[in-house]
Amino acid sequence: MNLAPPFGRKLSKFRPAGLFIKQKRGIILANIGRHFCIDFYGCQSDRLDNRAELAQLVIAAGGQLAGVCSQPLVHDDGNDSLTAVIFLQDHRLTVNSFPRLGYVAIDIFCLGANPSPQKTISTLKSFFRPEKVRTTSVRRGDFGSERDMKPKIRTKAGPIRRIRETGNKMLSAIKKRRTRNRPVPPT
Repeated sequence: MNLAPPFGRKLSKFRPAGLFIKQKRGIILANIGRHFCIDFYGCQSDRLDNRAELAQLVIAAGGQLAGVCSQPLVHDDGNDSLTAVIFLQDHRLTVNSFPRLGYVAIDIFCLGANPSPQKTISTLKSFFRPEKVRTTSVRRGDFGSERDMKPKIRTKAGPIRRIRETGNKMLSAIKKRRTRNRPVPPT
């Protein structure tokens, strides 16, 4: 397969297999797929280091993503991290867990113009129960534009984190007010 990008050149017959091509003002734009990077912060540590549960979770999440799943590969490096990978027909799902940090990094790569991994993400979210979620979406192989270099980022904080942040903001506001209202001693 020839993946030489057109980068905005006007080519009428650039059609390598596997690329989703659209034309805009005579310029060919190709999109291979999307890459979703999801970060879960503040997860329950008892669910992060169980190999068997992680393998079953990846099978269930992969089934929602593509329907047909292969056997997951689960690797424990012994340095407080566990990685599970499953390869699907046109997708890949990777889950990296760090129990000591309460952190999970998830990569979902989907071939196609409009993938929808929302069910997979909600399954993973209900299993790990994070306090904060950060999702980054990148178009892969978006030839002809610079949008590939500018990912879309969404961040959601859970209710416990919001309470902590609000309390910290209130304490800092009170401290600022106290320092502002102190009388200046006469010189």
